[in-house]
Amino acid sequence: MPENELGRPMPELGKIEQVEVRHIWENEAHDFTPWLASHLDLLGDAVDMKLELVQREAAVGDFSLDILARDLTRNGAMVAIENQLERTDHSHLGQILTYAAGHDARTVIWVTPQVRDEHRAAVDWLNHWTPEEVNFFGVEVSAIKIGESLPAPVFRPVAFPNGWAKRAKQTSTGAVSLDSEKRIQFFQPLVDALRERGYAMPAQARAWWNPVPSSVAKVTYYPYLTAAGMSVYPDIKTDDRERVFDALHEEKASIEETLSLPLTWERGKARVTLLRDGAVSLDDDPTEVHDWVLENLPRFKDVLDHRLERIVGEIPSEQSANDAPDPAPDA
Repeated sequence: MPENELGRPMPELGKIEQVEVRHIWENEAHDFTPWLASHLDLLGDAVDMKLELVQREAAVGDFSLDILARDLTRNGAMVAIENQLERTDHSHLGQILTYAAGHDARTVIWVTPQVRDEHRAAVDWLNHWTPEEVNFFGVEVSAIKIGESLPAPVFRPVAFPNGWAKRAKQTSTGAVSLDSEKRIQFFQPLVDALRERGYAMPAQARAWWNPVPSSVAKVTYYPYLTAAGMSVYPDIKTDDRERVFDALHEEKASIEETLSLPLTWERGKARVTLLRDGAVSLDDDPTEVHDWVLENLPRFKDVLDHRLERIVGEIPSEQSANDAPDPAPDA
């Protein structure tokens, strides 16, 4: 076992292994479609959308679309999602066009373990010749296992609208970058530990941000690794977030006295950050960092949550902001 600079044994970070999707979802209709309908946020992350379920098995004449959803980033435009657990075939290509027309969908997402070259070309052709407001995606689904963690899904767009690639969250090859892989390995044990403590988090660690839900509407906490060290901050998503921040800042002395920890207050970002000093490398033993988060995140969250709940209730917001987290501090 390798040792860190202090001479203490370092735990092996779990290797990322591919898992056959049929080992996770045996049946497309009874296993995969219901699961996907309940985890549209993961698919939405891959295609840069916020998807909201409208209906499973949405009828189109004598046929039915696997999942009908809304794209909340495009004023609720309809999204037709058709999935299969085998590589793409001609019958599904015809089906997605029928379903898109039947539900007046502005976006079509075809989810499959493998998009054949012929069908990737067909999706590219549709994106080229259809109106700009109509988008087609071919998304490959796979699964990974990190060490002893549960298998987690990975969605990889391989065919998409012109210009969309500039906003894509994958690398140009669609593979996870080395740095992202290290971040996933670094965060996965922490995500597992937080889930064991009852926090409703996604099973799969994300490379850049890992949301910890709050009891307060429009507030989410993020453990985040920066060049300065490990940090935790609440992301406040209200139109009046600066007013919320100001009200919280008025209680700064009380909050810091209760926590007995130094905090950084940034009004421009409406953010209060708890920071563990000391640079952390993705190659370091993450145990001490994880222990720090597990000890201090619940305290930090409890101290802020009951104040934020009162403050947000006193300052009603007419419209929620984008649900994606603000850009975190530079890594």
